[in-house]
Amino acid sequence: MESKTKASYRKVMERFKIQFPEIKPLIIMINFESALRNVFLDVYPEAQNSSYWLHFVQSLLKNIKKICYSGYIKQNREEKMCLRTCLELAQLPAY
Repeated sequence: MESKTKASYRKVMERFKIQFPEIKPLIIMINFESALRNVFLDVYPEAQNSSYWLHFVQSLLKNIKKICYSGYIKQNREEKMCLRTCLELAQLPAY
C-alpha cells in the first residue's frame, strides 16, 4: 500500500470484513506499524495480536537512526546496554 495511514488501513479492513464475513482470525501477526496494528485490533478485537521480534528490532533501530541517536549509542557503553535490554524485553512473556 502506498498510503500507510490508519484511515487507509481501516478502509481496506472494513471492505475485507464485508467481502469475507466468515473469516474471524484468532491470532494476527503484525509488524510494528502502529496504524495497522490499531486497525486490526479495532476490526477484530477478539483476535490475539502478535508481532515478530525481528520487526521490533528493525523498528527500534530505524527510529534510533531517525532521531540521530545511533552515534551516541555507539560511543556510550551504558546506552548500548540499555538498547540491548530494550531488545530483550520484547521476548518476555506478556503475563
